[in-house]
Amino acid sequence: MVRGDDAALGLILETRMTKWIGFFPLTASLMACGPETWSVEGFKDPSSGGLTRAAYELGCPEPQLEVADLGEGTIGVAGCGKKAVYKWAYSAGWVNNTGVAESPMAAPAAAKK
Repeated sequence: MVRGDDAALGLILETRMTKWIGFFPLTASLMACGPETWSVEGFKDPSSGGLTRAAYELGCPEPQLEVADLGEGTIGVAGCGKKAVYKWAYSAGWVNNTGVAESPMAAPAAAKK
C-alpha cells in the first residue's frame, strides 16, 4: 500500500513539473516582447534600429537627436532642425509615421531699441 502511495505521489510531482517546465518558456517569450520594445529605451536600443533609422532619415547624427515618448508605441524625434514621429509596427519595427518635417525654430528675440 505504501508503495502505491509513493507511485501516485511521483506521478503528481511529475505532472506538476511538466506544467512548470512549459510555463517558463512562455513567460520568457512574453517578457522578450514586453512594452520595453516600443518605449524610448527600446527605440534607442541599437538592436531595434529606431535611432539609426531616425538619424538617417533626419540627416542628423544620433547624439544630436532628442527622443520623446508620445504614448501608445509612438516616439517623437527632433534634431538638426527637423522632426518626425515613429510608430512601432509588429514584424516591421520602427516606421516613420509622418515623413520628415522642418522643426519650427525658436522666434528670434525682439530687437532692442
